[in-house]
Amino acid sequence: LSVSVKDEGGSYSVKGENFEFSINKSTGTMQMYKYEGKTLIENGPVPNFWRGFVENDNNSGNYKLFDRNWQKAEGKAKVSGVKVTDNSTRQKVIEVSMSFPDTGNATQKTTYTVNGNGEVKVSISVDATKANMGNFLRVGSQLTLPAGFEQLSWYGNGPVETFNDRKSCGRKGVWNSTVSDMFFPYMKTDDSGNLTDVRWIEVSNAKTGASLEVEATSPLEAQALHFTPDDINSTNHVYELTPRNETILGINYGSMGTGTATCGPGTLGKYQLPSNKVYNWEYTLMPSVSDPVADPDPTSEPTVEPTVEPTSSPDPGTDEYLL
Repeated sequence: LSVSVKDEGGSYSVKGENFEFSINKSTGTMQMYKYEGKTLIENGPVPNFWRGFVENDNNSGNYKLFDRNWQKAEGKAKVSGVKVTDNSTRQKVIEVSMSFPDTGNATQKTTYTVNGNGEVKVSISVDATKANMGNFLRVGSQLTLPAGFEQLSWYGNGPVETFNDRKSCGRKGVWNSTVSDMFFPYMKTDDSGNLTDVRWIEVSNAKTGASLEVEATSPLEAQALHFTPDDINSTNHVYELTPRNETILGINYGSMGTGTATCGPGTLGKYQLPSNKVYNWEYTLMPSVSDPVADPDPTSEPTVEPTVEPTSSPDPGTDEYLL
């Protein structure tokens, strides 16, 4: 199946037999990804180096375990080039290079490899080794999905949230939930719904039948909420939050662990994200449309494959963490 890429001045329009989207030249992100006439992605993947705080992060910041300047890094991202080529299998390849002036000109390269069936492989490389910055709180990417993308399934640790230093509460399997239920109303507004060791995650609109599955080349972290990190960090109490209609889907290399800094030591070094290394991760966006469900049940119980495995917290510096 052929794919066309056309220069439209401020963007590149990408079209295939059943899909279309554009790449904005000024932001380097995909916009309005449609499959069989239905919008699956409004915008993204946007670079993201931040997450909602957990209670321990206050002292972790004081201990300088992460650099607060990463919070607004992507806000002034500067795209230095967008290159369109064909690879050896005649897939269209769009390579975006950008830098972050507010964080020592750290760089990111995002490569979109577009298949004729509508699948898009996203390869990301973040390099802050020369930026003279402190540790990351998160290294990731964020997509905005339209209102109605509420049903959630994933293969990874679940059914509850986990962090790289808090995996023993989860089991590896296939889990079902909703985006709304992934947010937990802690007494003080905290980040929630982080998922680890994710092989794939799928968000769908049961009323339209539209679905977006994200398949990781190697296990990643993911999160699907009706809030952005800034939304969560802007309030002290849950009643002050207003959920967005859209779904904010994070597909991330990783996040700093929770540690015990509220009343003890900060996050151990092996669960931190130092800026003196290059971070590479890759995933494939896989669209589909099926028959809509007339009355989806948002309260359905989480399910798991018959075979589940206890999880542990491997050292991020080892092959076990990366594979």
